[in-house]
Amino acid sequence: MADISVLVVVDGIFQLGPQVVSAGPPDLRDETFTISKYVSLLLGSTSPTISVDTAHRSGDPNGTITEPFNFATSVPDLSVYDVIVMFGYAGTNYDAENGGPLPGNLIFIGPDEVTAMANFMDGGGGVLAAGDHEGLGSLMCGLLPRVRTMRAWFSQADSDPRIPAAAPRNYLGDTSMRADTLQLAADGTWHFDNQSDDIPQPLVFPNGTTHPILQGAHGPISHFPDHMHEGQVISPYILNDSLIPGD
Repeated sequence: MADISVLVVVDGIFQLGPQVVSAGPPDLRDETFTISKYVSLLLGSTSPTISVDTAHRSGDPNGTITEPFNFATSVPDLSVYDVIVMFGYAGTNYDAENGGPLPGNLIFIGPDEVTAMANFMDGGGGVLAAGDHEGLGSLMCGLLPRVRTMRAWFSQADSDPRIPAAAPRNYLGDTSMRADTLQLAADGTWHFDNQSDDIPQPLVFPNGTTHPILQGAHGPISHFPDHMHEGQVISPYILNDSLIPGD
């Protein structure tokens, strides 16, 4: 038995199989978002040892759980896992090419699933939930207690009635409202490919202070990798509604 048991759940365009690479410009060669490398690193750990189950909200034959994943019904008891990792893509995403928001029309997490995840966390289970700009990741993660209060999950362009009224809205993925951490290129402009260059983005700390989580052995972490159209992490807030208790 492994020291740590992990469940990784993805949705949207994420795939659980190997990376698909083709010819073309560097930022277009990887045709999929895949977590195969991430899973291989977990499985390669020898101290501690880590077991990994993988699943996709719409189903994926490459997962250890192949059918469409439901947090309430796909696993008899989520507490068999120590950590549940959620890489979310499904949710409102601005369509720059067509000049408007794309609705998140995939699987919104249901109340029974939210309850199952709340019980898992209340029992001591750990959760890592990741999204991105606009509403990416909101359909799987945006309603979960505690998870929903630690970043802005929902797009300003999303009018879905299931979004709690007090939920903060995320940066838009395009237009002047976009939040970048890219460095300017030598020609004075920003390029998507600059996310892969060797110039990291210096961080600016309000009042010159850093959160303990950004304190390293040699002082504050002062740079992050570049990324275009960032999402927003926030200080936890209290969401007083009757939809989901437990924040």
